Formats: sequence, structure tokens, C-alpha cells
Amino acid sequence: MLRYVYIEHNFNVTLIHIANCSLFAVPKAIRNVPHLISLIIKSCRVQRLDLNDIVHLAFLHNVDLTDNQIVSIVELPSATVLPVHRLYLAGNRLRHLNVSVLHGLNELRCLVLDDNQIEELTSPIILSKVEELSIRKNRLRTLNCTDWYLPMLKYFFCNNNRLTSAPIEWQSMWRIDILDLSFNRLRSFRMDDVYLTHVRALNLAANELTSVTTNQTHLRIPLERLKLAYNRLTVLDISRWGMPNLWELNVNHNQLTELGDPGQHDDIAL
Repeated sequence: MLRYVYIEHNFNVTLIHIANCSLFAVPKAIRNVPHLISLIIKSCRVQRLDLNDIVHLAFLHNVDLTDNQIVSIVELPSATVLPVHRLYLAGNRLRHLNVSVLHGLNELRCLVLDDNQIEELTSPIILSKVEELSIRKNRLRTLNCTDWYLPMLKYFFCNNNRLTSAPIEWQSMWRIDILDLSFNRLRSFRMDDVYLTHVRALNLAANELTSVTTNQTHLRIPLERLKLAYNRLTVLDISRWGMPNLWELNVNHNQLTELGDPGQHDDIAL
């Protein structure tokens, strides 16, 4: 099984893909490939991500370290910047993640942390260009976004965690387009929070919801898809919800005795 990698200096190589071997660290030899764009090391035994190992790669946009054994991330010195756009760390062993270690990734657009053991995301989280954040299949019980700064975030996936309440203080993430909080333990949800002003798809399926409410007399949101299946709802009054773009409403497998008039929509599953 491959454990060490030696690479001669080469200006032509733009992709390195290593998989299913005993490699336990990102090879130092990658600095000999200065035009590298994509680095993929999957299903190996890498135990930590040291961002200093890739600091010399001025064209590196994609880093995929899925399905390794990473337990920690070593941050860059202050004022050091990396050009990485997409970072995939799914299927590792991260438990407590201080996202501030990623401060040097000023161009980061996509961060995937699925299927780790994350119990807490330590604030502050400042990722000014991130459009997609995925933290599926972790162990998060709460999310306090007070010190989060993700003004460009559009796609947020936080399904299959242990959340008992919806994340709070979303003010800096008002551009969210797709929000997935399914397969958690949410008991209630308020539809009029600020982060819903742009949401087109909202998935709250497979929680423990007994109420989905609004404090507004006439709620108007741009939702196209609303999934509420597999909850414990007995009443859902959406008669005052203005959702002119809605084409899918799924409330299957609840205990509904009352559903306010949803209006004329293409796909309503009861």
C-alpha cells in the first residue's frame, strides 16, 4: 500500500488524485507542482490538515480530503492567504472545529464538513465569500450564529444532526436560497425569521415539530418548496402565508386535523 509520494519538479501537472492507500499525511512533495489546481486525497489515512503544506501553491483551487482520519487543522500564519475555492473534509474525525483556523482562505466558496463527529462550531466564523456550507451528519445540538459572517451564503445543509431548536441570530446570512434542517430534533419553527427572505427551498422533514408559526399578520416569502413530512404537526395554518411561488408542499406522515387553505399549487402531498 502506498505510504510515501515523491514528485519531481513539474510545471505541467494540474491535478493530483490519490485514493485508497495508507498515506498518512499530505505529501510535502506537492510543492514541486507549482501549477497544481486540484488536490484529491480520498480514503487514505491522513490525520491532520496542515494548511502550511499548500501555501506555495498559488493556483490551487480545489482540495478534497474526503474519507480520511483528520482530527485537526493547522492554521496559517496571520496575513498568509490561500487561493482555495473548494474544501472538502467530509468523512473525517473532526470533533470540535474552530473555523477561524481557515482565516487565510479568503477565496473559499464551498466548505463541506459532512459526516464528521462535530459537536461544536466555535465562533467567530468569518468566511466572506462562502456560498455553500454543508455540515450534514454530525453531532451538533445547537447553532448560535451571533458571530458568523457569511454574507454570500446561499446553500446551507445542516441535516442529520441533533438540533433541538432552529439556529439563532442569522442576520449576516440573509441571502440563503436553500436551507436543509431535516432529520434533526426540532420541536418548533418560526417562519418569519430574517434569513427566510430569499429562501426558495426549505426542508424541515423528519424532525419532532409540533408547531410551525409566524407572528406576522400576512407573511410573504419566496418559497418554492416546503417539506414538513414526518413530524408531529396537528395544525398547520398557512392561510395567511403569502407564497406565490410555491409548487411543492409536503406534509405527509403528520397528525394533521387542520390545514389552512394553501391556495392553488401544483404539488401538495398530505
